[in-house]
Amino acid sequence: MKPAPRPPGHAGTESGPSWFEEARGAATVYDVAAALGLDRKRNRSGPCPACNKERDRDGRPPIGIGREGLGWRCWSCATGGSAIDLAACAIGGSRIPSDWRPIRDWFAARGWCEPFRPRHGDARPSPPVARPAPVRPIPEAEYPPEGPLRALLGACRPVAHVPAVAAWCSGRGLDPAHVPAAVLPDVYPWPGWWRHDARTWRIVIGAVDNRGHVRSLHARATVAGATPKTKWPAGCKAGGLLFADPWRGRALLRGEAPGVQRVIVCEGMTDYLAMCLAMRQHAGTAVLGATSGGFGALADVRWPLDVRFWCAADEDEAGENYAREMAAALGTGRAVYRVRPPRTIGAT
Repeated sequence: MKPAPRPPGHAGTESGPSWFEEARGAATVYDVAAALGLDRKRNRSGPCPACNKERDRDGRPPIGIGREGLGWRCWSCATGGSAIDLAACAIGGSRIPSDWRPIRDWFAARGWCEPFRPRHGDARPSPPVARPAPVRPIPEAEYPPEGPLRALLGACRPVAHVPAVAAWCSGRGLDPAHVPAAVLPDVYPWPGWWRHDARTWRIVIGAVDNRGHVRSLHARATVAGATPKTKWPAGCKAGGLLFADPWRGRALLRGEAPGVQRVIVCEGMTDYLAMCLAMRQHAGTAVLGATSGGFGALADVRWPLDVRFWCAADEDEAGENYAREMAAALGTGRAVYRVRPPRTIGAT
């Protein structure tokens, strides 16, 4: 999603950052939602100030909040953006209000930016400044228990054995016989942390920590129009996890792949699977993947000294942010090259 245009005068000056930059750095979406009086349930909030929807079709608050509270999206009307966009929708009635000053006043009243300084002849008073303690996200639960997680992954079926999922993969240029993924069983004594419809979010991959150990699973919808497209275990931690190809990626994270000289890191599950298949026969290449909150795990991997890195994130604002996160995690001593992500056929 493209961010809303910034308010007039957003650019910083030699004397310091603008109110827009101050507010963006001082308040997360969680802080703004709490100050607006929106309901909160883990990383969901509502009602949506853009469409007034109180619940989504699953009965949850409609606004999904990204990792670290840096972004939001309404699963009902698809409106989203930054913490400032959320306040603009609630106070100004739009992500692009006709007058930004009430939004600035609202942020300034909470100590999140400098108040408006009236010019000579403008008698409008500046709002009082209060500095309440910021509201931070409730810590997520740990990863799913190892035993039930391995049991569920062990009950999954090969993609090639499930015609509907095999056809879904083929339609995206993914070879069903070799794609490193599996299909959830139709019937299973589902654990409490997996409450998602297995007929919708059917294809899954294991998610690993920075040492290559399977800690969770990530599912992708194979039904057109399903939102969101991907699912993690409910109520469990997902940050700090990576996808790693089964041929060399997991061994590399364990420190057991000395022949790997190149690592390609993809954004999202579908591009990761496509890159795995493209690089399957390249003995010197390992493929990793991550979603929001996962790229930082690269900082704690014991990398071989001579390995080189490529980032295959999308060529958009989010992809550029992921590339910067990857470079920051790897440190200044390692160059990160960009490569186009594998373009899939008919992806939705």
